[in-house]
Amino acid sequence: GGWDTDFPNSILEILRVVYTNADDGHRRIDGGAQRLPEALFAHSPAGMAHWPAGTSLASLHNGAPRGAAAKIRRAPDGTVAITERWGRERRYAAAVVT
Repeated sequence: GGWDTDFPNSILEILRVVYTNADDGHRRIDGGAQRLPEALFAHSPAGMAHWPAGTSLASLHNGAPRGAAAKIRRAPDGTVAITERWGRERRYAAAVVT
């Protein structure tokens, strides 16, 4: 923690954090923050709209997550081409990115 991690942020972002108390009341995650994405990856809900009950992201990806996105572009055929950090490219009809 500490404000040294906010140096790349604009003053408006820092004011937003202070004004909304987003820097207050933090809680520790036993085992580290990595447990959250790991739990989401392994979670298998009972009621799914497009996959059978019990399907998890891990089961859809052969047990391993995809690599970090290194490049996202629109391919000539109109699909979204995503290149992983290891150079593997896959194309999708649509992509949600953050």
